[in-house]
Amino acid sequence: MSADDRHVYPLNDLQEHITDGPGCPCNPRIDLVGATLVYIHNSFDHREIAEEAIRILNGEEGESDG
Repeated sequence: MSADDRHVYPLNDLQEHITDGPGCPCNPRIDLVGATLVYIHNSFDHREIAEEAIRILNGEEGESDG
């Protein structure tokens, strides 16, 4: 892990996320942005499922970024 690596993770989740490498049990997606690894963490409370359902109900199906 580089000092420039970044972690994006949900706040107020059911448990803490591991943000010192790829070893978080939420199985984060890892994107390469320039020379920086960006870890996109999944929520333990699965809130992204509700967020996606709201997008679909609002007719925004193609606008998901994950």
